[in-house]
Amino acid sequence: MPNHNTVPDQTAMADDHDSLVFGILNTHAGVARLDTQRRFVWVNDTFSKMVGYNPAEMIGKGPEILDPGFNTPEQVEFMWSHVDTKGFWRGANKYKCKDGTTIWAQMTFQTIKDDQGQSGGYSCVCTDVTSLVDMTAEKKRMISRSDYTRVVNRVYAIDRTDRPLDHILVRALDILFEVPWLDVLSKGGVFLVDPEDDNALKLRCSHRMGPEIETRCAKIKFGQCLCGRAAQTRQLIHASCVDDRHDVRFDSMQPHGHYNVPIMIGDDLVGVLVVYLEHGSAKNKDHEVFLSAFAHALGVMIGFKQREEELVAKKQEALVAAEFAQKAMVEAQQAETAKSNFLSTMSHELRTPMNGVVGMLHVLKMGELDEDQEQSVDLALSSADLLLTIINDILDFTKLEHGAMHMEQLPLNLAETLGEVAATFSPLAFEKNLELITHLDPNLPEVALGDPTRLRQIINNFISNAIKFTQGGAITMAMDYQSNETNPTAPDWLVLKVTDTGMGMNDAQISVIFDRFTQADNSISRKFGGTGLGLSICKQLAEAMGGEIGVSSVDGQGSSFWVKVPLLIDGEPMRDIA
Repeated sequence: MPNHNTVPDQTAMADDHDSLVFGILNTHAGVARLDTQRRFVWVNDTFSKMVGYNPAEMIGKGPEILDPGFNTPEQVEFMWSHVDTKGFWRGANKYKCKDGTTIWAQMTFQTIKDDQGQSGGYSCVCTDVTSLVDMTAEKKRMISRSDYTRVVNRVYAIDRTDRPLDHILVRALDILFEVPWLDVLSKGGVFLVDPEDDNALKLRCSHRMGPEIETRCAKIKFGQCLCGRAAQTRQLIHASCVDDRHDVRFDSMQPHGHYNVPIMIGDDLVGVLVVYLEHGSAKNKDHEVFLSAFAHALGVMIGFKQREEELVAKKQEALVAAEFAQKAMVEAQQAETAKSNFLSTMSHELRTPMNGVVGMLHVLKMGELDEDQEQSVDLALSSADLLLTIINDILDFTKLEHGAMHMEQLPLNLAETLGEVAATFSPLAFEKNLELITHLDPNLPEVALGDPTRLRQIINNFISNAIKFTQGGAITMAMDYQSNETNPTAPDWLVLKVTDTGMGMNDAQISVIFDRFTQADNSISRKFGGTGLGLSICKQLAEAMGGEIGVSSVDGQGSSFWVKVPLLIDGEPMRDIA
């Protein structure tokens, strides 16, 4: 037996090793020999390099220097008992290297017998299988992500046709609580933002929550209890028990935990998904990732259904009003209904595949992507957002065609509005090295009345087009005052104008620029995209506000788009401005 404090010569050791060790001594495997006291007496270079200890540091010590508590004493004793009784043991364990890193190693221990059959110690063959274990773990993660995808796809596949939102929410919760690997109670609900109070949630759907909770939690203010806190912070909240964050409590309440998951559409909060847990349940990161993906899918479905219901409600209002119209309008109304059905059907057909596209892109983004893959996913998401914008344009167009879009008259600070629009588009202009200039007529009042959302929609469209079609020079945004000289009893005008130094248009192009589904020519559509609805919607919005819209342009020298709307102050026409 060699001295434990020295490293034996390999040639001398060759006489002592059994045939198994000789066969692999010169391979890539780590090889070691232990004495009858289970202490290292020899290791090859591969073994030494694998664990980071030089041979002198290992001689005289046992394998426990590589196993600081990864295996229980019972597991270790079972292994050695198996070696002593069966003659060998093989298995994969985690070990700690000298530098603190860990590896997974496939270890084979075998007893060494002398010529008289007496134990002469043990041989050990070690192979680093860390990469295989990592691949197995990654495969499990891929399987988990695949499971997530299948469940989320079931949500997107819920049939929305002629079914109310409550039916969709009930079906979604049924799907959620059918997931076998999700360690939650079959209990929860969906809160949606109260349409009459932007700072409150209303319980819209309950799954076995019980009448007491349904009554007490029928309406929750933002910041109240866990659901209100999740709504306020837009962050998932976990609770393992009924702690001091639970504002809603009662004597018969059973101990429990929660996941409270915000339901978002982009940056907008739609509601909160609440899922109950067993009392004392610890946070599970994988479950949080899945519940966030599930809540996003729920948000997409809620958003589309709310838009559909809004459109249906406006359409029903139009149909009720049409019943009182003259019989001579019946044929025109029927034609309008047919057109509306076409647009509604088309938008529905566009939204249906978008459910899967948007959902799968977000699921893919949750995965482990390299930089190029992440950029590709972000580009796809950007394209999906553009397509959703086009769908919304179609829905706006449908509302305008039905006269169902209500124009508000709210106070509008003209200087602030101009500044906000400029701030929004400054980064886009900067990217193209364009100068963005603003001008506010000093004759205008500080505050006027109008519909801020629709006015911004018009001027945003003007500026977006100007930046898109201008390759160099400047873009000027102006708000001017114009007297209504043709009708002294009518209000004067607020004129919004955007002028660019872009490609301009000829007379033929100007004549059709405000027509629906029309762009100046086919090459513009091919190069810059778009549906041709934007300016048509602007025209209808301007007319709905009692105003006018127009453009002047010189081919190759730029364009000037303008809209003028009645200038009102406190509900009265503006007059006699000095």
